[in-house]
Amino acid sequence: MKLLDIVKTINDPDAPLNKTQKQQFIQAVATYNELGSYIYRDSNKLRQITENLKAISVLTEKLAFQESDDWFDQNTIKKDMKTLTDAANAFEKTAKEVYGLQQRLESDFEQIGSVLSKYFEIND
Repeated sequence: MKLLDIVKTINDPDAPLNKTQKQQFIQAVATYNELGSYIYRDSNKLRQITENLKAISVLTEKLAFQESDDWFDQNTIKKDMKTLTDAANAFEKTAKEVYGLQQRLESDFEQIGSVLSKYFEIND
């Protein structure tokens, strides 16, 4: 049974948990560390992706201008490359924000686990 299901079965918030509810709760808390697999990520992968996209953006612009001979094409390419560069910069900015939020999320997860472990046994 999920924790949310246990909470839904409690009709009176002031009433103590029954034996079954306590047992289900303790079992759910014991598996707390399993949630970590959903929380922790390899932030280096996101950094690598960001660096690759920036490099692709730079090289695309260089190659597109190099391969174009027509003046009209040059103006179109210039507009497209500005769009590409802006999108790559926005991606990089967002990736930095995600990294910061990820760090906060992991810290909060650890803090919750620390408090829970003072009162309940949590499996490794």
